[in-house]
Amino acid sequence: MTPRRVPKRIEVRHDAWEDLVATAQSAFPTETGGILLGYRIERGVHVAAGLEVPDPNAGPTDYLFRQEAAQQRLDEALRELQPSSPVGYVGDWHSHPGPIGPSPIDRRSLRGSSRHYQAGIAALVLVWTNNQWAAHGLAAQRRRLRTAPVDVINNGVLRG
Repeated sequence: MTPRRVPKRIEVRHDAWEDLVATAQSAFPTETGGILLGYRIERGVHVAAGLEVPDPNAGPTDYLFRQEAAQQRLDEALRELQPSSPVGYVGDWHSHPGPIGPSPIDRRSLRGSSRHYQAGIAALVLVWTNNQWAAHGLAAQRRRLRTAPVDVINNGVLRG
């Protein structure tokens, strides 16, 4: 079922979370980011994987999402899936190598991107704080935006 409202939660598979953290850590102290693959669920968005789309000009406080490179990466990933797979594009992610959550630019960008999607999309910002990565979630649908709690799950079970 595809919700037709702003997603309430972002659910991230444990292995996808670990991959995102490893990618953010390998780029540290430079920002990096990419796309989120998953599917919509009644309560929001389920993230099955996060793929990196590097920005060669990224720095400690900036990352530019490269649409053409992201589309190529998405197309490659989707070709590897079974035709019946529910997995597809569900949003973007990037890292902040400092203790700062989603910026006004992040919010504006997601709000603008959401106008292209009937169903809601998500954004994860991985924030380096207290010597670990923390997830900040945003969700948008047709230019409506909300903060979305992020749950990391393992085999369908919420990890506390």
